[in-house]
Amino acid sequence: MKYLISSIALSILCMSSSAIAATTLDNNNTNNNTVRPYVGFDYGYSHKENTTMYQGNKNNIAAKFSDKLHYAMPHIGTRVGKHFGIELGYLRNVSPGKNRSFTMTDGTKFMVRKTRMEGVYVDGNAYLPIANSLEVIGSLGVAAYHDNYKVVNARIAKKHYAIMRLGAGLQYNVDKNLSFRAMARTHAGGWMSTAGINFAF
Repeated sequence: MKYLISSIALSILCMSSSAIAATTLDNNNTNNNTVRPYVGFDYGYSHKENTTMYQGNKNNIAAKFSDKLHYAMPHIGTRVGKHFGIELGYLRNVSPGKNRSFTMTDGTKFMVRKTRMEGVYVDGNAYLPIANSLEVIGSLGVAAYHDNYKVVNARIAKKHYAIMRLGAGLQYNVDKNLSFRAMARTHAGGWMSTAGINFAF
């Protein structure tokens, strides 16, 4: 929830900055640069390697497992001219991940029941038109994540961390307001694939 609140606050700031910038550009009669805010939604899928800790009889033992998770990703952004933009988004998995059982080296068994992952991100985007309605997108940004695993016979594993994000993809512009995109990004020890829709004002 705290990431959602932060995302909303930063979104309002982003929109306000966009409105101010757009007004300034209009007042200065600058025709070469346009500032257009947009809102959108992405569906995301990731195959992510995780590590949790089992509290053994004598020491902690790390267990590695992989998660295949599905995400809901609302976002808001601003397009500046033809080639640049900035985007702020929130993500949270909508699938909990599969239950997994582990047998540790001391013979003790435990089960990871649920995985939750959420976070916020800020990306700078670069756009390169390659056809009338098609563009290549490159992105560079940062993300703050929170992971939570519910474990039986072991302590709950939680992680808070920030990482850099790299991404690339394609965007198809139906008209000046509506666009669709597909991207692949580095994501917390793995990769995330996304597909989504944007609506520009």
